[in-house]
Amino acid sequence: MAELREQGMIPAVIYGPDMENVLITVPNQALIDLQKKASENSIIELTVGEGKDKTVCKVLIQEIHRGPLSQIIDHIDFYRFNSTKKVHIDVPIELVGISPAVADLGGVLLQNIDRIEVECLPDAIPQQFVVDISKLLTLNDTIYVEDLIMPEHVICHVEPHVPIVSVTEPQKEEVVPVEPVAPETVLTEAEVKRKEQEKEKEEETAAQG
Repeated sequence: MAELREQGMIPAVIYGPDMENVLITVPNQALIDLQKKASENSIIELTVGEGKDKTVCKVLIQEIHRGPLSQIIDHIDFYRFNSTKKVHIDVPIELVGISPAVADLGGVLLQNIDRIEVECLPDAIPQQFVVDISKLLTLNDTIYVEDLIMPEHVICHVEPHVPIVSVTEPQKEEVVPVEPVAPETVLTEAEVKRKEQEKEKEEETAAQG
């Protein structure tokens, strides 16, 4: 893997229904350019092989594996789909706008989920679901999955009552009341020392008697 990285290449695999896994390498620069142009669920035309063996297949980026510390891309999984069969895929949620409940009332914005699982044909995969949080006008307002408008022929696999984003009241710090101390119970350092000396004298007198 280190040698491939030195050559500017990243190992990858193509897999899908009715096909054997195909191991390939992808130029790192090509992947960087692709990430700038394409969204997470974009269909990619991948060229595999050379000359007479060259084929072009449509794929989705199923997963990008990164190093736990460096976050450098180690491996990529490409999914080659059947264009006539529906796929299950997670579509990201993008929040847009400004919530008056947050800006004006000091509420706290809480996003419960950031993806929606859908089922559809590959060519109908939504790039994202845009949620306008300017509709959150007052504290405790919530936008639910059922508030999304699903494109035609796209089936949502998340329950309608699941909250996407909401505004809650800011948490107030609990103030613990401190009971006042009676003046007679408050002793200065000198008084404490004097009482200790008196107690020692009483103990010495008792011991002599």
